[in-house]
Amino acid sequence: MSNKWIGAALSLALCSTALASCSSRDNSSNQATGGQSGGLTVDWNSKTERQLREAIAEAPANGLKPELFLKGGEEGAALTEAALKYASALANGYADPSQLHEVYTIPHPKVDVRQSLADAIQKGDVKAWLESLAPQTDEYRALSQAHLHYLQLAAKAQAFKTVEVNGKSVALVQAKPVVPWPQPQ
Repeated sequence: MSNKWIGAALSLALCSTALASCSSRDNSSNQATGGQSGGLTVDWNSKTERQLREAIAEAPANGLKPELFLKGGEEGAALTEAALKYASALANGYADPSQLHEVYTIPHPKVDVRQSLADAIQKGDVKAWLESLAPQTDEYRALSQAHLHYLQLAAKAQAFKTVEVNGKSVALVQAKPVVPWPQPQ
């Protein structure tokens, strides 16, 4: 395999690791650990609930794992909690960079999504509201597409090799040689 393709695979792996690390579950998370709804009561209907479940199923496009938000069968307050957690991850990021790095001085958003969730449910368009919360830049869309492509490649891979990158284990696809080795005669 040429160095170009190995470099591309490594770049995708690192991008995926960066996005996936945003979905790690620890105390450095930007997410509330519970009771995030803060007394918010909303009336879910089948349409808005379906929109939420479909949006969360597409969380990998934003570098997030759906199981971080929905475990299955949530209703009422638990569904509202999942919606708020996912919306906050899209608007604010899942991890708080100031908790991940010793020195982090770049301001990052702290959007309160509670009232806008209620508005989106009232309007019956939770899908469009959630889509509006993720970054809308060309760079973010390109990173998202690259991440989804990498996930597809990783799912197809037969064997993985892990390497150490900055103290973390990263899975790489085991490459097969493009040009077969010459056989002894």
